[in-house]
Formats: sequence, C-alpha cells, structure tokens
Amino acid sequence: MQVKTTHRPPRRRSDVNWHELGACRDADPEMFFPESRASRVEELLAVRVCMGCPVMGACQEWALSAEERYGIWGGLTEKDRESILNRRAAAARCETKPVRRRRRPGRAA
Repeated sequence: MQVKTTHRPPRRRSDVNWHELGACRDADPEMFFPESRASRVEELLAVRVCMGCPVMGACQEWALSAEERYGIWGGLTEKDRESILNRRAAAARCETKPVRRRRRPGRAA
C-alpha cells in the first residue's frame, strides 16, 4: 500500500498559507517528487506547473530556507537548490573574509 503525500510544507504558526494559492494544489503530488533523477520528463512537467504559479517566489524561498532536499519546489529542482545554497554560502564567506592588502616590494611597512 502506497501512502500518498501532499505537496505542501509542514504548517507553522508563521505560515501565511501561501501554499494554498499554489498552482500545484490540485496537481498530483507525485509529479513533484520523481522516483529518480533520471526521470527528467516528470521533472520538466512539474517545473512547467510552477512557471505560472503566483506564489513561486515564496515557494522557492521556503524550500531554500528549510533546506528542502527532495522534490520540485517553486520550479527549482534538487540540483538547482543545492547550487543556489552553495552560491549563497560562498558569497557569505566572501563578505566575512578580511581583505588583506598586499605590500609593494621595496616599501617599508
């Protein structure tokens, strides 16, 4: 017996119920959680549903802030989210890294 899941994030008090406005609310949840990464066609169909969604940005930010590892969220695949999180982490490291000045040869400090 297969348990059917819904394509909705867990509820929190701070939710504004953006997920209830999503284009995916009436779609088959399995479309957003392809069995394997090889299922590129299913992935593309899910992304296409997200492209016209009025809450796509909120969905993306939720998935990124929750570090959601599986499924299609806001049109972003698992690889897309991983890439964005890696870039954000690299940018944060650059912002906190102290700038070292290079000395010119022959000059006293």
